[in-house]
Amino acid sequence: MAETITDKTEALAAVKNDGGALEHASDELKADKEVVMA
Repeated sequence: MAETITDKTEALAAVKNDGGALEHASDELKADKEVVMA
């Protein structure tokens, strides 16, 4: 099981590389429009 991504910079990079990475983002980051739209 992958760990939860809690760092916004890390989340942005991961989601830009693979949209499926959003599944592993913290709830706070999932609510962040910038991260979701990356």
